[in-house]
Amino acid sequence: MTVERFPQPTNVELQSEAIMTISAQTYDNDKRFLWGLCYRMTGSATDADDIVQDTFVRALEKPPINLEAPLRPWLVKVALNLSRDQLRRRRRREYFGPWLPSPVVTEGDSQLELDEPTAPEMSPVARYDLHESVTLAFLLALEALTPAQRAVLLLRDVFDYSTSETAKTLQMTEINVKVTLHRARRIMSAYDKDRAVTSRSWKCSRSGANVGQRCRPRLRRRR
Repeated sequence: MTVERFPQPTNVELQSEAIMTISAQTYDNDKRFLWGLCYRMTGSATDADDIVQDTFVRALEKPPINLEAPLRPWLVKVALNLSRDQLRRRRRREYFGPWLPSPVVTEGDSQLELDEPTAPEMSPVARYDLHESVTLAFLLALEALTPAQRAVLLLRDVFDYSTSETAKTLQMTEINVKVTLHRARRIMSAYDKDRAVTSRSWKCSRSGANVGQRCRPRLRRRR
């Protein structure tokens, strides 16, 4: 019995199909999503521009074999790998004083406003919303994390990825994702405390309350 073998697609055929797939799969939306993710990863608009461009270049030159599957998960995986490489290179350089993120104007910026979490609506378990995660204070707090911790925290606590989705994207085990997230959250605890105080003060100022009196947390009396 003769088994019929189908010819494997050549690199040229894969590249041609990749071009058609990227054009059909809302290139603009994927680009905006990747830019927002890479900016939060690197804290640099210039680095985000370069990484997004390199990601799409790789998609054209070395596209995934299965082009029938959604392309965004593959793009996110490549973009995060490039972002982590960029962070490692940055830490090997010498700086005079601490490295500071480059702030961007979020109002009217489609690249930051139109990127969305995995779910249509922000999950109540997500710790940080999309606008807070591009503030200077948040990006400075992320500098204390390793590249892997930064990637895990952003996917889980900002973009609302599940543990299994994060593990698949970063090529980690689910146990490693949970451990890495726990360590990242512990490092971010100082930021979270300042964030809670700032939020309480803002609510008090909005209501016209005296921060030192009515907005002071109530202490239980000892019996």
